[in-house]
Amino acid sequence: KLHIAVILDHGADILEFNYKPTDTDFVWRNPMGLSGLRKFQLAPVDGDIFADNYLGGFFEIVPSVGGGGRWNGIQFGGYCESNQLPWEYEVETDTAERITLRCFVRLNKLPLELTRRMTLTADSPTLVMEETVTNIGLEPVPFQWGWHPNIGGGFLNGDCVVDMPGGELSVMRPSARFSKDAGGTWPVLKEPGADTGVDYSRMLPPDTMLDELVDVQMNGSWAAVRDEKRGLGIGLAWGENDFPYAAVWESCC
Repeated sequence: KLHIAVILDHGADILEFNYKPTDTDFVWRNPMGLSGLRKFQLAPVDGDIFADNYLGGFFEIVPSVGGGGRWNGIQFGGYCESNQLPWEYEVETDTAERITLRCFVRLNKLPLELTRRMTLTADSPTLVMEETVTNIGLEPVPFQWGWHPNIGGGFLNGDCVVDMPGGELSVMRPSARFSKDAGGTWPVLKEPGADTGVDYSRMLPPDTMLDELVDVQMNGSWAAVRDEKRGLGIGLAWGENDFPYAAVWESCC
């Protein structure tokens, strides 16, 4: 039911998540394509090098989610660093009924090894991932861990809605619609003192010139995007204690 493309040389990113019965790819990809893998990086060392070869796709981030920073004398760039490194792989199972791919990488900045097993089963529209982060050093180290799925491609449009458990909302990136003081409870986001708000679960038309980011303190461990007209969607679910926060980033044009 699924066709999955994994770019091992760039963080083992998922650059295609295609539901074969309808030939629907749920992944947004940067229009520059894979040429980003061969381009000279113009960002300063440990700066925003992430943006210079941003491929899109569904990518994983360990050990620093977001803007980077410094810890224990070590400088971390934005979205550093597992998604920038080439990964190793091993095909553990390859039959007509089941295929399992093990991908793994050792980080440069911290003594951590990240392992991901990806499994597809015949006639199932589900990609199952089992992951571990292992400290191979002698001292305990803190780290952040997150996933960044870019949903778009031939799927996302103004008929789509976001489903997720309720949670408190706050604005991380203000826009023409919301100031930094706006807030609420999913899915309604509104300005302080306003009588009504905006249903943030409803996606805007693709030609809307807008870029905004909203944080959700989750009350559950799943999220989904569905097209109400086509009756088609994609959902993500994870371990109950793994990722307590989610951010909804809506970027049009």
